[in-house]
Amino acid sequence: MHFPISDLFYFRRVIGSDSAGTSDVNSAAVDMREHGGRGVLFLCQIGTIAATGSCTVTIQTSPDNSTWTTWDHGSAAFDADDDHKFCALDLWDPPGRYVRLHIDKSTANVTIAGATALMYGLREMKETDTHNYTAVLTGNG
Repeated sequence: MHFPISDLFYFRRVIGSDSAGTSDVNSAAVDMREHGGRGVLFLCQIGTIAATGSCTVTIQTSPDNSTWTTWDHGSAAFDADDDHKFCALDLWDPPGRYVRLHIDKSTANVTIAGATALMYGLREMKETDTHNYTAVLTGNG
């Protein structure tokens, strides 16, 4: 039996390109119940980082899309040597209904080239599931 990939995943751009700066960036929220996803993979592309710049990319979760908590089981850190790299943060069975990326920028300019969320495991979520994990991968952009 053949299924097109679009039936297996839900893609959404959550951050457009960002101008250089030191202000933190939050992605658009992904509603895990909207498409019945069990997991979400965020792909974030880092742009140019100033000589003394750095940033940390984390996942945040929320039960109501307004009160956010950082998911402390994985993050990706970048400094001036990491221009134009990407990271993938993968969260299975998030503890909150809504998830987003949070990018904490340091005191020097950092540019975010964009980010995409890929929701997978499409089905109705079970409130009783407790198997949470996060995987972090980084690489050249």
